[in-house]
Amino acid sequence: MKSLVARICNNFLYVLLFIFSQSGFCTELVTPTNTVVGFYKALLNSDTEKMSEVIEEYVSGNLLKSIQDSTICNYDTVISASDGETEKICSAKRECKEYKGNYICDWYGIGIETDVNYFTKSQDTYPSWRGSIKTSIVKQEEYESVIAVVLGEGEEVTSPLTVSLEKIDGQWKIKSVTD
Repeated sequence: MKSLVARICNNFLYVLLFIFSQSGFCTELVTPTNTVVGFYKALLNSDTEKMSEVIEEYVSGNLLKSIQDSTICNYDTVISASDGETEKICSAKRECKEYKGNYICDWYGIGIETDVNYFTKSQDTYPSWRGSIKTSIVKQEEYESVIAVVLGEGEEVTSPLTVSLEKIDGQWKIKSVTD
């Protein structure tokens, strides 16, 4: 009887050890690459009504603030702030430079272009971009990642991008996009 109980206990321990050892081999389900692909699929396939949800899910707060404040100051927009707040934001001195015929201004340490979509670096999107989002890891650390992305393929215009991410509260968030 003792040997039967001992064998059951040993088998139980082996099963537990096996389960815990296998869980160590599991990789993260939400990787930086998965985040980037999920974001661009949602961005390129979403209607404008759902865009704020997509942005909130995938984009860091710092990047979102930079884009919103730039938009408030550069365009007539539905995003608004009180007059005094808008004036304060928009009158602050910003370092700007010309790049590829466009102006990039520093908004809280992030370069935001005028006249293009920040995330695609383009005024237009192309049908092939929806079905072709190629990625490769440039840099991967515990809390920081850089992913090379190419939107599109074939005869249409492609858009090569570099997407930097940071891990915030256990989730990967986009902190910048450059071309």
